[in-house]
Amino acid sequence: MPLASISKGRGDPLVVQRPQYKPMVSAITKDDFLLLKDIAQGIALDDISQRDETALPRYIEQGWIGGFYL
Repeated sequence: MPLASISKGRGDPLVVQRPQYKPMVSAITKDDFLLLKDIAQGIALDDISQRDETALPRYIEQGWIGGFYL
């Protein structure tokens, strides 16, 4: 997604990824945004995974979640 399209403000939640240290902005679903927000707020991964069983494994696979305590 070109950076210029961000200014159009469609209201989609956005995330910045840095594959090979190159910033890339992309839209994510509202559910994915809420998952990332819960993680940032320190919500237990067990509680998060009970709400959405598929999102957490995807984010671990993508490297968005790299370390956690059990």
